[in-house]
Amino acid sequence: MKLIKTNLYMGLVILTVSLIGNTSYLIAQNVGVNFPNPPYKLTVAADFDGNGIVQIGDSPTGFYTNVNSGGTFKTLNNAHLGFTTNNKNVSAMIISISKNV
Repeated sequence: MKLIKTNLYMGLVILTVSLIGNTSYLIAQNVGVNFPNPPYKLTVAADFDGNGIVQIGDSPTGFYTNVNSGGTFKTLNNAHLGFTTNNKNVSAMIISISKNV
């Protein structure tokens, strides 16, 4: 497991650590990223812009939290946000950048 410029906190007891090939598997009770003593199974502290878990790619997508707006699922660039079902690659619903559904 490679961690670069982040803090990974393990809650309570680490049960198993195993290496299979180049992949590390770590089983723990609660895990926190930049969050000591994590209260949930996976706890991620937001950065100063409010972004927490983000998937990087052509259109970065992630979660945003703010005391005024609550929690938001969003794209981090000027791209539409699509939703799909049944493991399809075609969006069943799209929210466009002009906020149309």
